Amino acid sequence: MKRTLLMLGGADIQVTAIQQARELGYRVVSCDYLPSNPGHAFADAYHNVSTTDLDAVLDVAQREGIAGISAYASDPAAVTAAYVAERLGLPGNAYEATQRIQDKTSFRALQHELGIPAPRVWVAHGPADLVEAARQWPHGGIIKPVDTSGSKGVHRVDPQVMLEEAVRIWHNATGLSRVGRVIVEEYLPRLGPQMTGDALIHDGRVLFWCFGDVHFNDRINGLVPRGVTVPGTIPTPVVEQAMAHVQQLVTALGLKQGVFNIDLFQDAQGRPILVDIGARNGGNMLNTLYHRRTGVDLMTISLQQCMGDPFTYEVNEAKDCFVAHHVVHSLVSGRLRDFRLSERVSPWVFHRSFNPKPGDRVGRFTDSRFRLGLLLFQFPTAEDMHDVYRHIYDHVIVEVDPDTHAP
Repeated sequence: MKRTLLMLGGADIQVTAIQQARELGYRVVSCDYLPSNPGHAFADAYHNVSTTDLDAVLDVAQREGIAGISAYASDPAAVTAAYVAERLGLPGNAYEATQRIQDKTSFRALQHELGIPAPRVWVAHGPADLVEAARQWPHGGIIKPVDTSGSKGVHRVDPQVMLEEAVRIWHNATGLSRVGRVIVEEYLPRLGPQMTGDALIHDGRVLFWCFGDVHFNDRINGLVPRGVTVPGTIPTPVVEQAMAHVQQLVTALGLKQGVFNIDLFQDAQGRPILVDIGARNGGNMLNTLYHRRTGVDLMTISLQQCMGDPFTYEVNEAKDCFVAHHVVHSLVSGRLRDFRLSERVSPWVFHRSFNPKPGDRVGRFTDSRFRLGLLLFQFPTAEDMHDVYRHIYDHVIVEVDPDTHAP
């Protein structure tokens, strides 16, 4: 009889994981609050239950008799997966430890406690505190909901911010937090790009990692990732120092296993700064890119870990492999007219998903809620890859009839 894996979510970026779980011989049950999500069609069963409703998901898990639970590529579901695994004695990490690393306030506090370089934090209870915090720091601050992903509710706050603007920012950020809490921290200028990557943890040790450079929506607010190019370009010694800090955190929290998504950059002093650590695989099919580059299949390994099964891996880095993803999006809000690719990049696309149809309303790409689709590329050279990403809007063309009030 097949053992059952509960997959939290069924979005397009989770389809490959659901398919792979079935290839591994598992019975897959999916759940979330969106029956229309495409992944559910590939699962053996589906439950219309929110992935953030701890006890409702626990009830599904008990009724289905699951052997493992996965929050593949889903930040909001990671805490739920830990809660269910702990309650049922399944493979996973402690609920309290997962909560602590997922909550941005407790994560920053732990970094400071361990002496790991991190932005300074200001305790803010309202817009006036936000104004005061931003004025304390030479480059202003950043406000973020403590519990969201995909850059939802994130704003950079200028040192000269006026109270009226601070009120707007505050209400947007708190309104996008499920618990109504935010963190206000110092903005640290980057030396070079920010990188995102995934790290494999087993028996409490960081075994492997792979990173790529993040490209932000610099024509809008510069805060939302629009693409990632692999390999990353931060110097190896800096990355190794950052991963030593990750190991400190893993040890302090008692984390045991999993693939964790990590964002980092080098600040003006040359220090590695860990921006976030998510207790789940990277989104937007990052694991597919890392697999092509390194030969290590983090998606399969993470599913096997969730089920308590043994795994093996061998690093076989293809140094002539240059891969990337691009989150398809619009620079303005309005009605979609057309989506097309330039002749130059079309041959380099090996995965394409695009959700809206002509005439559908699309939103300006201010956070991941307005993501329209995903492209995965493999380029013949690093030069081709970086040239395309410097001129990405010449190659990935989204035509929109803007709203009359659209920016």
